[in-house]
Amino acid sequence: MQKLTILAGLALALAVATGTPTPTEAAFPGVNGSIAFESLRDGNFELYVMKPDGSTQTNLSSNPSQDTVPAWSADGSQIAFRSDRDGNGEIYVMNADGTGVTRLTNNAASDALPAWSPDKSKIVFESSRDGNKEIYVIGSDGSGLLRLTNHSRDDLAPVWSPDGAKIAFASERDGTTQVNREIYVMNPDGSGLVNLTNDPASDGSPDWSPDGAQIAFDSNRDGNGEIYVMNADGTGVTRLTNNSASDGLPAWSPDGSLIAFHSSRDGNNEIYVMNADGSGQTRLTNNVAHDFAPDWEPQPPPCPDNDADTVCDSVDLDDDNDGMPDTYEALHPCLDPLVDDGAADPDSDGRLNAIEFFLGSNPCVANAVGGIAELPEVAGTPLQAGESSGPSAGVVAGMAATTAAVVVLSGAAWYIRRRFYIAG
Repeated sequence: MQKLTILAGLALALAVATGTPTPTEAAFPGVNGSIAFESLRDGNFELYVMKPDGSTQTNLSSNPSQDTVPAWSADGSQIAFRSDRDGNGEIYVMNADGTGVTRLTNNAASDALPAWSPDKSKIVFESSRDGNKEIYVIGSDGSGLLRLTNHSRDDLAPVWSPDGAKIAFASERDGTTQVNREIYVMNPDGSGLVNLTNDPASDGSPDWSPDGAQIAFDSNRDGNGEIYVMNADGTGVTRLTNNSASDGLPAWSPDGSLIAFHSSRDGNNEIYVMNADGSGQTRLTNNVAHDFAPDWEPQPPPCPDNDADTVCDSVDLDDDNDGMPDTYEALHPCLDPLVDDGAADPDSDGRLNAIEFFLGSNPCVANAVGGIAELPEVAGTPLQAGESSGPSAGVVAGMAATTAAVVVLSGAAWYIRRRFYIAG
């Protein structure tokens, strides 16, 4: 038997009228993307990326200057970094593929260690522009520079919490030498300063877990540089690495299950990864030069997409892709927005659901009760399987059995035939 294509243009018109969203929902913790890091393998510090297993190591910066400390934006589309390509250390941003390099700061002093706000609108960093190292914030477009800390001792290595409510950083304000750095948190405007660690050794390089519940950091409190984690309030300090060499600069994976770091345990600094509990420590890079400062690319998880049309269910107006909006199907108990029922006829009145929707009829009640009444079948042309029992009165009155008409609905022109056939 002949097949029926049920108002295929209806879904097209719906997309034209409303726009077609793409699956860009971002829920974090996310999916573990590439790892960016700095490397000396080319004779100067360059920025590289690699897959989470250490494969496909690629140079992104390719510049004769020193490019260091990469930091991914929360959506994984850009990388902030420090470079002296214009004479001294400044903050730059570039696209994830290394294109579009843009300088954000311009000062005779040294700016370093950038970190993005979760909404990507700002970048926090350390700078010696006022004599000693302090924490500053700047718009991601280079505007609105603001100093957040003001102390005679150095404040370093700021990083934003995943919810944007706090900034963690290292500070020497509680000691007389660099040996006594501690981890602090403050509000994004510099207020509400709280000391999280209190140890006579040096604690530094804080990094928030993607759920904001913990902070990883490096410390020499046990004699050499090791990786630790603590709760976001400073309690529950736990040592993760235990090696006679130096481990430093921890970076959580976007899904919270892993921590990347650099270590000199194999003779020179390389990038390693371990489980968040410290187990499974694995070397990712293997180069005679030094590799430092890993940072993990966040990728949003795939969004639910019931009809596999590349439109996330949360913004898809037609999850079963049958030409009828989910809102219409949700109003009628005989329909299901997750099942392609456009070709069904639950009220057995001879009109398909797609036709009922087009006519504004109630698909659950025969003879379009509460909707537009049907015209009688044209004499001498009995109903056939799946046939519309007649065009709607008031829409195309008096349409004969073989007549076609153009009807304007929501700004879209529709070519409607009198008879429909269903594949049998």
